[in-house]
Amino acid sequence: MNVDLKVAQAKKGPENMTCRQSERRCLLSNSRIYASHTCVGGVWMRGLFARRDLVKGELLCTYDGEVLASSEANYFSEYFMTARNPQDLRRRLVIDGDPDRFENLAGYANFAAHEFANGIFMDETTRGGVRPYVCLRARVDTAKGTEIRVDYDMGSAGHPYRDMMEAHAQWSVEQDDTYRKVVWDDPPDLF
Repeated sequence: MNVDLKVAQAKKGPENMTCRQSERRCLLSNSRIYASHTCVGGVWMRGLFARRDLVKGELLCTYDGEVLASSEANYFSEYFMTARNPQDLRRRLVIDGDPDRFENLAGYANFAAHEFANGIFMDETTRGGVRPYVCLRARVDTAKGTEIRVDYDMGSAGHPYRDMMEAHAQWSVEQDDTYRKVVWDDPPDLF
């Protein structure tokens, strides 16, 4: 079975997975994490996983992609990340980190409510830098094979990202840490 995560073909939850672990493929990796396939809310999609045990605070990767001025980000994308402008830290820029267009490992991280997230984005942009610098760090110690999820709503007054995903996608956001109890085997083609 060819698992295409943009268009989920398997609609069964982890307890009834139709995709065997041996069918999962590595999409992108570094020495700490890799992107592959996961099941969220009963839908197969792409996800981010610990390649080895991770320590709280450890840098996993940066959020990479095309830097846009806020005025250029006039269309919907679940991969937009706001960051401080290195020329004026009071202003914001948008990074289009769509992993279909850019080699952006961080773009594979799925959403979890803050209390259940094991990853965290930190805007570590410095004044005068060449580009924004948003880091994905381990929020808690995380075991090898565990999916990495982040709270894209952190710092917001409400839940705009969660609400947007529930409105635009055809899956509901899991509101617990069940995903952290599933340990995935490495894909056979992990590089």
